[in-house]
Amino acid sequence: MSTKEEKEFDIDSDEFSLDLPTEEEADANNAFSVPDGEYAAVVIDLEKQYSKAGNPMWVWDFELLADNPEDPHFGKQFRAWTALTPAAMWKVAEFLEALELGKPGEKVKFKKSDVINRRALLSMVQEDYTNDEGRTFRNSKVDQVLPHPDGAIMPKQKRGKKAAF
Repeated sequence: MSTKEEKEFDIDSDEFSLDLPTEEEADANNAFSVPDGEYAAVVIDLEKQYSKAGNPMWVWDFELLADNPEDPHFGKQFRAWTALTPAAMWKVAEFLEALELGKPGEKVKFKKSDVINRRALLSMVQEDYTNDEGRTFRNSKVDQVLPHPDGAIMPKQKRGKKAAF
């Protein structure tokens, strides 16, 4: 903490003060938002879970990549869900094909370790989210998973540091 911040933040004081950001500043610094578009990303986790409706699903965690580590979106993480139901199999196939793990009509079998560090392009779209208190936030969601132009297997040196969800 800088000397200026130390002066403004007196831990022993009973006074609390802060300059709140404008809505635009808050949106720009939102860890869960990026402008609409395509972003290179790597799979950092994959879990098996059940949806609220009781359907089996896979939960995918992606981390955005960048050629320049100073890119403000570098290292941001996003989660996507693929339900394992007949109506949603197209989405599962989209993910697996983009990650070079299978093609439509094939039987696929893989381990979590086969998926981690594979890359793809994420088509991201912003949407408004209203929490239980009625406050609205702008978040980004994974709309599509597309093949990366350089393939799914990624050189390790391109990976950023992992941040917690």
